[in-house]
Parts: sequence; C-alpha cells; structure tokens
Amino acid sequence: MLTQSPARTDYRVVVVAYLTFVALGLPGGLLGVAWPSIRDTFGVTAADFGTLLFTGTVGYLIAGLFNGRIVSRLGIGPALLLASAISAVGLAGFAVAPGWWFLIFVGVILGLGQGIVDAGVNLHFASNYTPRLMNWLHASFGLGAAFGPLLMTGLFALDQDWRVGYTIMAAIQVGLIIIFMTTLNRWQIQISPDSGDVNPAAPAIIESLRQPHVLLSIALFFVFTGMEATASNWSYTVLTESRAVDIITAGQWVSFYWWSFTLGRLLFGFIADRVSVNSAIQACFLLVLAGAILFAANISHLTSFAGLAIIGFALAPIFPLLTTNTPQRLGSDHATNAIGFQVGAASLGIAGLPALAGYLVTGAGLEVVGPFMIGAAFISLILFQFARKSQ
Repeated sequence: MLTQSPARTDYRVVVVAYLTFVALGLPGGLLGVAWPSIRDTFGVTAADFGTLLFTGTVGYLIAGLFNGRIVSRLGIGPALLLASAISAVGLAGFAVAPGWWFLIFVGVILGLGQGIVDAGVNLHFASNYTPRLMNWLHASFGLGAAFGPLLMTGLFALDQDWRVGYTIMAAIQVGLIIIFMTTLNRWQIQISPDSGDVNPAAPAIIESLRQPHVLLSIALFFVFTGMEATASNWSYTVLTESRAVDIITAGQWVSFYWWSFTLGRLLFGFIADRVSVNSAIQACFLLVLAGAILFAANISHLTSFAGLAIIGFALAPIFPLLTTNTPQRLGSDHATNAIGFQVGAASLGIAGLPALAGYLVTGAGLEVVGPFMIGAAFISLILFQFARKSQ
C-alpha cells in the first residue's frame, strides 16, 4: 500500500528532481512562441498544431498507462534515467527534423520520455514528501516553462532559427542525465511508514480503471491541464496576429504567464501544509474562470495581459495539490497507477484542448480562443465539485 512516508528528506534527490522539472517545463513554454516559425518552416496550417501536440500525447499516454509496470520492473531510479535519455533523443530530433513527418515521429519519442519522468517523479514525491515540496517541484516546471518563451524570443531577436532553441534544450537534457546519475540509487517509493519495502507492485491497470473516483480524476486532469496549455500555446498567436501586439511584448507576456504560474506555486508551497485542499482548489478554479473572462473580453492590452497572469497564478497549485492528495483521494492501493493515469490524462488535455482550439480558430478566427478558455475553466470547476462530493 502506497502512503506518504515521514522519512527524512533527501535533499540531493529533491534538488535533482527540481532541475528535472525545470528541463521538463522548457519545451512546453517554448513551443507556443516557436510554433508560427515551425508552421512556416514546414508549410503546415494552424490546425496542424494539434497534430504536433498529439504526437507528444501518444508517448505520454503510453508512459502514463504503463508507468506502474515500468517502475515495478526497473526501479524508479533506472526508469527515470532511461526516460531522461529518451527525452534527450526527442529534443535532438526536433532540432534536426528534415520534414514534418519526422517531427511527428520524434514528438512521440519526446512525449514517451517526458511522460515517464513526469509520472515517476510525481510518484516519488507523492509517496515521500509533503504538499510543500510537491508545490515547489511543480514551481520548478513553471520556472522552465517561463524561461522557454524568453529563450525563443531572445533567439528570434538575434535572428536565430527556432531549431537553435531545441538544440540548447537537448544539450541541457544531456547535462541533466549526468547530474541525475549521481542520485540513481536514492529514488525509492515507500509503501508505508512501518514497512521497508520499496517500489511496490501496482494492481492491474483495468482494476484501477474500474474505480469511478479514478475515472473522474482522469477527466478533471484532462480539462484543467488542457486549459493551462491553451492559454500558453495560443495566447502569443492571439496577441500578435489578432490584437496587434508586437512579438517581443507578446513573448514577454507569455513568459510572464509562466512566471505568475511559478510564483503561485512558490507562494502556495509556504502554506500548502496548513490549508484545506478542497477549499483552496475551489478558490483557484473560480479565479481561473475570472481570468479567462478578462482575457476574452479584450477590453485593452493591459486587461488581456492581466487576465493571462491571473489564469497562470490561479492554476499553479491545482496540479500539485491534487497529485499529492492522490493516495488519500483515490485509495493507496491504486495510487501508483492513478498518478500515471492522471499524468497521461494531463498530456491528453495538453494536446487535445489546444488542438480543438486550433480547429475552432480555423473556422471562427483567433478570438474564439477566449470563450473557449472560459468554457474549459467552467467545466473544470463543475468536475471538481463532483469530485468533492464523491470523496
């Protein structure tokens, strides 16, 4: 049975995990700024953005479904090392892609590596550490996502190609692999405070999927992470191509979206152990809805920027709070599988909702993105209310 362990914090592992999540966040933050250039390089349409996002989702879903089995067979340390190497290959593939279909192929590889890393590190933190450290882990993701747009915008300002950004990220990933090897044997999953067993066997996948609470959690993760990705991936294009904001300012505000996201997780980490999880999450979802309405209203550039920042800040603590609480919320027996399912559902949402927005943009124009985000925020709030009642 997987529960949180009161064991002493291994700060070497924590630091490596935080660096890992910085690297995990970089591609997500960078892609929204890089997309118009990628689109022009390969001569594809706005709707093809969804295809590219779905390639990573395929890999993420495979990783999410089989994360429990992978960790049980290899051990969490070796599994994370292998996944980091796979991610490095995927990023290098983006940098050298000769054509669109090659980019699609390496997108699957990158998604597989990132999915195993995401689920594995979340599983380790959920079983060993408190909500405070979990929030700061996900703040590290936000930090990487915030630097992504700045990196690509800076390269564009220097007249560099988008491929240079992915080359830099591949190099970072290789450096991270070397650092990660120093803690390889320190990654463990404690089954219970009274047990010395580690890396527990997960129940059958189908058995976990039969649990109504697990299915509801999958739906919730799909929608609210899709909302997060829609705001990140489409706001730059909306601001520059529909609202006449210059590319440098738009890139800075997309970066600030991720900075507000990171700030939210950093600040919430200080109080996460002392607040009601359900009340905090409900307040955050309401604030996300308010931010989406402000962005969609397009009263002025300033209010659009403010709405984007509010969305990022309010979304910040939701993922880590729900993930940390997974053993208590869904049952400790199914937590190993459920965390993988949630990560897989998040990856599907990250690809699916921005892709759906892309199809709507093709038919209705870029300003449809705002109302689309309002709808996603409202559905997230409703799903959470059902999840609360089912506990």
